[in-house]
Amino acid sequence: MDDVKRAVTECIRKAYDNPKGYIVASGCSLPTETPFENINTMIDTVREIGYPLNEDKISYFMYKNYIHSYHGAFI
Repeated sequence: MDDVKRAVTECIRKAYDNPKGYIVASGCSLPTETPFENINTMIDTVREIGYPLNEDKISYFMYKNYIHSYHGAFI
């Protein structure tokens, strides 16, 4: 579940300040073998981060949840 939470957080961090807005979603369809736990983790992560967003709020969420980095750089 840490991978799902990390991926959702990375997407939010990359897009949160887009002037056109952003939506966190699974896409048009999910493979039938996608675990419900992954879907719930995606939704729960978005709810936990909340709205409105700023860089400090996202960084605090990452710190609080021990979400570190991909490839050695902070997300």
